[in-house]
Amino acid sequence: MGMDKPSLKRRCLEVDQSSTQIVMHDHTYAKPQESLPITQSSHILQSLPIPQSSQRSSHILQSLPIPESQVPKPSHILQSMHVPQPVPLVEPEKENNNTQSGQYNNDPRLKRKIKALQQKLRRREMKARNMKQLINTLKKKLLIKQDEAELLHHNFNGLNLSLFNNVMKNKAQTCGRRYTDQIKEFAVTVHFYSPKAYNFVRTIIPLPAPSMIKSWASSVKCNPGFITEAFEILKHEIKDHPEKKDCSLVFDAMAIRKQTLWDPRTDSYVGFVDYGDSLTELPVSNVLASEALVFALVGLRSHWKCPIAYFLIDKISATIQAQLLRKALIKTAEIVLKVWCLTSDGTSSNVATFKLLGCIFRLAYKSMVTKFKHPTLDYDVFVMLDPCHMLKLARNTLASLGSLSIEEICWKFIQNLNDVQQNHGMKLANKLSTSHIKYETHKMKVDLAAQTLSSSVADAIDFLNIVEKDEQFQDSEATVTFIRTVDKVFDILNSRNPLGKGSKQPLKLANKLKWEAELIMIANYLLSLKSRDGQLLISHKRKTFILGFVTCIKSNIEMATTMLTQDIDPFKYLLTYKFSQDHIEILFSCIRARGGWNNNPNCLQLQYTLRRMLLRNSISASKYANCQILDQHSVVPILHRRKHASPLKEKPAPPVVDDEDNTDLSNMEYLQEAEHSEFTMYVLHYICGYIVSKLAKSISCSQCIEEITASPNQSQERSDHDYCRRKSADDMYDKAATFTNFVNRGGLHVP
Repeated sequence: MGMDKPSLKRRCLEVDQSSTQIVMHDHTYAKPQESLPITQSSHILQSLPIPQSSQRSSHILQSLPIPESQVPKPSHILQSMHVPQPVPLVEPEKENNNTQSGQYNNDPRLKRKIKALQQKLRRREMKARNMKQLINTLKKKLLIKQDEAELLHHNFNGLNLSLFNNVMKNKAQTCGRRYTDQIKEFAVTVHFYSPKAYNFVRTIIPLPAPSMIKSWASSVKCNPGFITEAFEILKHEIKDHPEKKDCSLVFDAMAIRKQTLWDPRTDSYVGFVDYGDSLTELPVSNVLASEALVFALVGLRSHWKCPIAYFLIDKISATIQAQLLRKALIKTAEIVLKVWCLTSDGTSSNVATFKLLGCIFRLAYKSMVTKFKHPTLDYDVFVMLDPCHMLKLARNTLASLGSLSIEEICWKFIQNLNDVQQNHGMKLANKLSTSHIKYETHKMKVDLAAQTLSSSVADAIDFLNIVEKDEQFQDSEATVTFIRTVDKVFDILNSRNPLGKGSKQPLKLANKLKWEAELIMIANYLLSLKSRDGQLLISHKRKTFILGFVTCIKSNIEMATTMLTQDIDPFKYLLTYKFSQDHIEILFSCIRARGGWNNNPNCLQLQYTLRRMLLRNSISASKYANCQILDQHSVVPILHRRKHASPLKEKPAPPVVDDEDNTDLSNMEYLQEAEHSEFTMYVLHYICGYIVSKLAKSISCSQCIEEITASPNQSQERSDHDYCRRKSADDMYDKAATFTNFVNRGGLHVP
């Protein structure tokens, strides 16, 4: 209550109890009840009465002639309000720490800290004015309706929302603009692809000036050698997220243009072989660099990739490359990163580098050693040769040699399959084409090699040999076995989906016995392959693909066993795609995409491009790159995709659909009466199964679904829903379903 305050209590006690004065009516309220007792008078103090001095001071306390019977006695009022005994009004003593608080207030360090915190709080409050507040404001001003506001909330999000919010916030400001991280990422990405296009977009959307983007990039030096800024970023990231410490190191060389350039920043000529500060004991070279050796780290538990070093080289030796790899392992260990594996392609220099590090490659599986001790820490680092490169080498070996294992595995069966499909104009559920046969102009395309040595090609060859008894495919069993084996090992070594099935599932402890036995069996099969003259391929000049696959198999088995069974924080599963060289190939594709397309950038262009890519961006590789992109980044399209059309051209009226029109039925009758070859029937029936599976998901009529999914033997009676009008005999249907049943593993739909 208000009477608990000493100042108020003192003023109330100073009132003359014998007089007929009452407290100023501004601090009282009247009770309408007239029959209240004297203790509950008609004039009662408010809960927080505050006496004040004003111009009406002469009228604050004044005598009022009221009857004596109605005069409230102060003692009764004070007793009812539980007023404590009066205490003298004494000024509270000041604390002894006034001097200390003054010192705090005068401390410039603390003042700066307080100011910084205030600025941080103010900026955070400014960020809170997001799109939701804008929509609510529009609702209050009746500019948009409730349903329109909900539509904006649900459908206008992500980058679209950020761009809209950015336009609404910055369109009226010519200076002092503030941009969100998403807008900065969008600006860096567009400017990376084309500065001219970025300037055009700035005329439509408020975006940072190009000079600001250049100033952001200038904070990263990115000189040849180990990139210091990358290690600093990773150090803070691992400190905040310790689960990201597990990674693999991928390295590869990218061709650059031989060119001498003047660098105004360093006031020197560049373009020569340069290892940075990594190998200071080597003399300065005057040889022009033809390649850039790039080291990149790939996270094993999360999706992060980061280039950590690049070196300008000209045919680097295995000794120097081994020294650079050791130094990379030491520097990553200093920032608490654990590198489990080194991945490269199958060049002779890389194989020699692994041998210098401590690996042993022999003819027998058990005698191979595919790991070495970490330079500073007590654990093993494994090595791998990229499975994608090994798949291309397997295709090249079979095509160039013509046959393997005394002409049992032949390239001609794949050629014959392509010829048969070209003659009929249809394919037996595979993607084989002339580009796959004449691969010389597309040697680096991984998808062509994977589609050539795929299980679908093996199924087609097997079907034509076993069912059709085609003489062109006689004795093709060994070729089919080779294709299936290579396809299976590539799927196991390229698993990227935690929910994958079959050979594409990740390596787990629960199914360890299964995938370990399969991999060991595949390794022994590959080591037993021979050339046409009887020489083991592992000792042949074309041995690289066998050596690479066997190395990957042994490393994956031992490394996965260690990861899945370690005492501290074991892995739940292992995605083998994390050890692929695709990550650095995608990085090279992004570098070449700078400014349109530059297949061979010079050393300065490479440096500036890497510097931009270290900033936050949404740069993605070309869809025509050597490998497929796992992580797609979407960018808002500025231009519409529809074709140019004249605005004066009238749109054609939609055709009127007549229920009695039997055009579709006549076309169906023509298709049913047309004679097809057996090969065409196989393909059409296979395609119909896909169509039926899609229709069954969109049709709600149960009778329609039953009609299109039932076989002729199951639907003998004619009904109103018999759209198919099966006039063919049962044996013809069974003949058409032969190929579908042959390749069905349980996941295909047989109409």
